[in-house]
Amino acid sequence: MWRYPNVVQEVDIEALLWAVGILALPLLMAIPARLVWHMYVGRTLDQQEYRSLVRSILDSGQSLIRHRERLDDEARRKGITSERVRLIETDVLFPLGLHHFILLPALIILPIVVLLASPLFLLVLPLMALTEWILIERRLLVYALRILREWTKWGIIHIPQVHRDHDKLRQDLVSFHRMPRSVFLGLFAWLIVHWTLRSDSFWMEFLIAGVVYLVMLSVLEVISNAIAAELVFADASQTSLIQVESWAESYINPLVGVGLLFLLGRDLMAEARDGNPILFSLTVLLVLFSVTVVGLAVEIGYAQRRGTIVRDTFAKQVVEVLNPVSYTFNRHEDRLGLYVEGLMSERLEGKLITKERDGVTFKMVDSLPSRLDSEDALPPEKPDLSSFKD
Repeated sequence: MWRYPNVVQEVDIEALLWAVGILALPLLMAIPARLVWHMYVGRTLDQQEYRSLVRSILDSGQSLIRHRERLDDEARRKGITSERVRLIETDVLFPLGLHHFILLPALIILPIVVLLASPLFLLVLPLMALTEWILIERRLLVYALRILREWTKWGIIHIPQVHRDHDKLRQDLVSFHRMPRSVFLGLFAWLIVHWTLRSDSFWMEFLIAGVVYLVMLSVLEVISNAIAAELVFADASQTSLIQVESWAESYINPLVGVGLLFLLGRDLMAEARDGNPILFSLTVLLVLFSVTVVGLAVEIGYAQRRGTIVRDTFAKQVVEVLNPVSYTFNRHEDRLGLYVEGLMSERLEGKLITKERDGVTFKMVDSLPSRLDSEDALPPEKPDLSSFKD
């Protein structure tokens, strides 16, 4: 007969506590690093006030491009350099949380994890190119989006994001902001394989988990770059608007997060009963930091180079298949305004001049159609001013 006290006696409590302490080391290092970063980004009162101004503009639903002149004047008045302005605005738009700084120790043992992750480097980019061909070039993703719209009866509209066309972002921080999702996905894949196989060979588990991880990462990365095309689900029955990107993350992030904690706790207790929990904890950190390097390579080698192309290609496919309407969404105190501006195709072609969110820019004026594009026209002749000389 199974008895609970016997199970408790089988657990090596001392080894379990050491294993938990080892797993907690990155978290203990991340807490002071997060505090230092927070103080570094807004270390003076003037910088904090500038940050509050940026936050107030974004909370109103307006882009920073429209208020660029006002922000530059405020920065000059407070003596804030252009590089510091880029840092503050990037941190407001793409903030770094505690889970980002957990990955920093990977930089300390970088030579070791690069050697360990090198087999994954040889497979990740070709596999992502194949996934992009299937989902984007063969239009599988846009047809899946159309099926989802027909099944849920939701409308699909286009609302430009507030950081659209922002020219002062720190791309390294933007990439670092996106990294934890792909990194924790790798650890999640390894824990699944470790739980399933229970093999004594670390390399066998690592290679099998690497293949599973690369397949999931390729699909997730291509989809996340594609659906960043500013599409929004409009659920009239529930009176709600939700970005397609946020809707997808609301399913992916809890699944990976809760599954990661469950598998980590389950495997740790199993090792404490019949195994080596300290070695298991060290292996977890080694896998975590190895996939951190892979996630960094994906962000630099794919997201920054191909992300915009994938997003623009998918946006054109959405226009052809779904032809959504483009809106602007603003807020003034408690008054919300959702305004129809035209079709998404007109927005992509630069034919719309938005009144609320972006205002008129020289780029919009330059993109307006001209008679010179459709017919032969001569410039006006210089007027004769000789009669005015007397």
